[in-house]
Formats: sequence, structure tokens, C-alpha cells
Amino acid sequence: MKQRRQLTLPVQLPETAQFETFVTGENEQLVGFLKQLQSTSESFQQVGIVGAPGSGKTHLLFATLEKLQNRGLQVMFLDLSDPTIASMPSILEGLEQYDLLILDGIDGVVKLDTWCIALFALLNRLIDRQSGVLLWSACFDPQAQNIALADLRSRLESATRFRVHKLSDDYKVQALQKHAQARGLVLSQEVAEYLIHHLQRDMRVLMRVLKQLDSLSMREQRRLTIPFIKNALPEISLNA
Repeated sequence: MKQRRQLTLPVQLPETAQFETFVTGENEQLVGFLKQLQSTSESFQQVGIVGAPGSGKTHLLFATLEKLQNRGLQVMFLDLSDPTIASMPSILEGLEQYDLLILDGIDGVVKLDTWCIALFALLNRLIDRQSGVLLWSACFDPQAQNIALADLRSRLESATRFRVHKLSDDYKVQALQKHAQARGLVLSQEVAEYLIHHLQRDMRVLMRVLKQLDSLSMREQRRLTIPFIKNALPEISLNA
């Protein structure tokens, strides 16, 4: 029997990227599907999540990974926007052995011949095995992308696909409060609204700011109030 390749997970799971901290908004069908997702030895599933940057795709991927990992399944997550990973299409070799394989951000690599060949070969191996789940994310549907290999486009189009809808400002307030609570912080609605109105409305930026505010409030033993945040913002980086 072929031995499962033991690869180190190339990312650290975020502390608060669980289903419990994801504000569903208009994404009830998608979230419900992912919560019920099963990996079996009797069939292969390919699932695609499509949505704009900052819409919550990666959060949902991490939440799904954690849920299946906690069930004792073998999982692998690859961030294809990572330059190191994106330079190695050969990293896909043998990954069909995993119960759940997640490819986050396929947009950049599907334009490259070498990656298209590697992805197409991986999909063929998964189909031949008839087991496991391939879960990928992208900003655009396959038919809207400049995919270098037509056969790969057809394979990706055959996935069960969902679109992630961006959150309204009211839902973003709820999301900030949920993430703050998960960190042991109290974030009032007034303070959450202040952050949304004075920063980019991109949830990735808001989460990065919240994480830094958490560290600053612990260091200075201060609550998250508007005066504290006004003074803290010059020290905070909005970039990853």
C-alpha cells in the first residue's frame, strides 16, 4: 500500500477562523454545505468557493479544515498566493492521499502552463481514487479566468461552486464583535462602527487591526474605547 506523504502544514491556523466566528449574512447555503461536508472513501467531491477579496473565503476554508481535522481526518492546506508555494507546482504530487485538500487562491497559478498541468494531473488522480475532497477558492469563476489549459477549465467548471457574498456594514459590526469576543475582548457596537467608518471596509484589514488592538490593549491595560483607538491607530499597520 502506498504510504501517505507526511507534509508539514504550511500555514498556522488563525485563532478565530471557525464557523462560530463567521457571520453568515447572505451565505447560509454555503455555510450549511461546508458544515455538512464529509470526506468518504466511496466518492470524490470537488468544491469551489468564489468571491471578491475580503469576502471571507479563507475564513471558511480554515473553518472547514479545522472541523474535518477535529474528526481525525488527514487534511492539507496550501496558500497558492504564497510565492514559495506558487513556485513549486510539483508540491501537488501525492496530495491525492489526503482526505481534505484545500487550495486557497487558484487565480494566480491557473494562468501558468506548469501549474495547469500539475492541477489537471492531480484532479485526474483524485477522480481515479474516487475518495476525498478538493476544496478550492478563487476570486473569479473558471469560465471568467484566463486558464492556460482548456481541459483544466472543464474540470474546474464541474465543481460544486458557491459564491461568497460580501457582508453589509451591519454584519461587519457583528463580525468584529464576534472576533473580539473570541479574543476575550469587549467591543461595543459604537466602537465597532467607528472602526468600520474610519478604516477600509475590507474584513481582512479590520481583522488585522483588531488583532493589533488586542495586543496594544493588553500591553497598556486599556479597554477598547474610541479615545484609545484614536491614539492607537497611528501605531497600527493596515497591511499584512
